[in-house]
Amino acid sequence: MKYCSLDKHDKFSLSLGTSKFIGIYCGFVGSIAFAIHTPSVERWIIAVVLAVSSLLMFSLENEVKLMVKRLVGYRFYTLTTFALVPLVAVPWFFEVPSGITMTLTLLVGINCLIWPFVTVSEYEKNYTAIFGLMDA
Repeated sequence: MKYCSLDKHDKFSLSLGTSKFIGIYCGFVGSIAFAIHTPSVERWIIAVVLAVSSLLMFSLENEVKLMVKRLVGYRFYTLTTFALVPLVAVPWFFEVPSGITMTLTLLVGINCLIWPFVTVSEYEKNYTAIFGLMDA
């Protein structure tokens, strides 16, 4: 298992990795909704590729998995973020009034944009509690 430190480069890498993951996850959920709305083989292939990519990226983020396991507040925030993304994908393709769709999209989009910053902030605050050791 890889342990990061509080080094600026490691924190930037963690933030970049979580940003990529949430972007691919959002793309996956959107492509699933699009493929269900107007099915075609190409759209399902794109959805499967994005699903595999997001699973692989999440499996590489050891720090995020440890934080989800050990920090109850962060676990709730992360699961809420992942659960809210499909709430945006569904209205875009299934004729929900545009005011509701745009409001949900804005709220969830802002949450997805700040998720990497919250992740790095929690990582900094709880580094010793998460890993049980300090940098030399």
